[in-house]
Amino acid sequence: MDKIYTLLKERYHLKSSHISILNELNKGKELSARDIVYKTKIPIGSIYDFLRDLIDMKLIDINSSGANTYYVKDFEENMLNFVDNSFKDSLSSREELLKLVSQSKKSKQFVAYNDYNEFRLECFKVSPNPKKLFGNLRDFKFPIFFFPRNEKKYMKYKKALENKKNNETYYFTKSYWDSVESVKTIEWTVNVNELKEYFKIIEKNFGKDELNLRKKKIMSYVKKDNIKVRVLNKDIGYRYYLTENSFQLILMFEPVFIGMIICDQNVLDTYFKIFKESFKHGVDLKEYL
Repeated sequence: MDKIYTLLKERYHLKSSHISILNELNKGKELSARDIVYKTKIPIGSIYDFLRDLIDMKLIDINSSGANTYYVKDFEENMLNFVDNSFKDSLSSREELLKLVSQSKKSKQFVAYNDYNEFRLECFKVSPNPKKLFGNLRDFKFPIFFFPRNEKKYMKYKKALENKKNNETYYFTKSYWDSVESVKTIEWTVNVNELKEYFKIIEKNFGKDELNLRKKKIMSYVKKDNIKVRVLNKDIGYRYYLTENSFQLILMFEPVFIGMIICDQNVLDTYFKIFKESFKHGVDLKEYL
């Protein structure tokens, strides 16, 4: 069983709290949320988020006939369904992406890059003054207002979050701030697990006061009429940005970077629809602040 839990953590990015809950429920008893809190020491304020994640993943079951209780009917079957669904989601996204890229190559509106700074510079050239900016953020790349505006503080945040030397010059950071202030419509999605990890890292490295200050700053931006951020339970699988005239795709396979800029209108139309559908199912970021 330990090997299965390790696999769930390393390949499917489940947290230690998810594993603690699974471990208790796999002992064969049906437990209430408070029972699970007592046995796992997970704070009561967080337990329902972890339970909801596991239910969504179909790794645990819920009995709603009275007060909610949680159990595992058949762990082996649940695991098989979970892995199968994860594989199908990944395969579907990959096939769709390859199909769109293939179409763009034929139309000569596709360019790939292996250097991050070159890629970002070209993105700004392709869409210098976008009116709309949509995107799915992952790989610990968050909206720019998740970071202090001061350059030194910004770099400290980047180092804490990425735990490695930053490969992005501050030149681009200033451009991101300019975009936030000038673009008429900004809509982003972030992954719930990465968001929670972001909060933990900021508190661990800079203290609770700094985290509360950062949350207030983030709130001041998402209250603006032109900025909306939604939190997704489901990992989309890759990071991308959309403007009126370009689809900017980023694939990270450490240490390899692949960036693609696609200007084919069919691709743009398709991904605008995909993004809007995904965005619709997200939870407003304000709920986490």
